[in-house]
Amino acid sequence: MRRAEIVAAILMAVLSVYLMWKSAELPIGWIADEGPGGGAFPFWLAAIMLVCCLWTMVNWYRHLTPPSNSQNSFMDAYALRMFILIGGALTVMIRVTRSTVAQLRFVLAERVSESMSPYVNESSVGTES
Repeated sequence: MRRAEIVAAILMAVLSVYLMWKSAELPIGWIADEGPGGGAFPFWLAAIMLVCCLWTMVNWYRHLTPPSNSQNSFMDAYALRMFILIGGALTVMIRVTRSTVAQLRFVLAERVSESMSPYVNESSVGTES
């Protein structure tokens, strides 16, 4: 449990920094006559998340939480097996859904293009008056 707590805190801190960096591509300050910029909410939310991650790291270092004092494993054999089983099933479901959606888009686009093509009367083709 001890290692899982610090690894999760570090990964979340890295994600927070990345989100702050990406949201800073938009204005994060106050825009006159408009209000906060488009990146303000995601930037400050990621900043708060970073502070929480740092706080978790400090508590881990000082052994103030029960997981930081535990030497038990994060996942036993049954939990690991269930994680792999559910993760695998979820991955298969997403792949099947994506391919089905792609096929449906193709069929719908084909039908729309057929319905929008001009009607050609074969008896009038080649005859000019």
